[in-house]
Amino acid sequence: MVGNAWFELLDGHGATMGSYFVNEVTVIDVKPSASGAGLVDLTVTLRGSWSAPVT
Repeated sequence: MVGNAWFELLDGHGATMGSYFVNEVTVIDVKPSASGAGLVDLTVTLRGSWSAPVT
């Protein structure tokens, strides 16, 4: 499925590196994250445009 999404990128310690809004996201795989409950690791393909990080 292709859609739009907000992503929060986290470093290996769970600190937020940035937030991005992307268009035309297709999720390929989803796995529970080892970084904590309520988080997932995504494998995605991106097409279209994206915005700069929100601070």
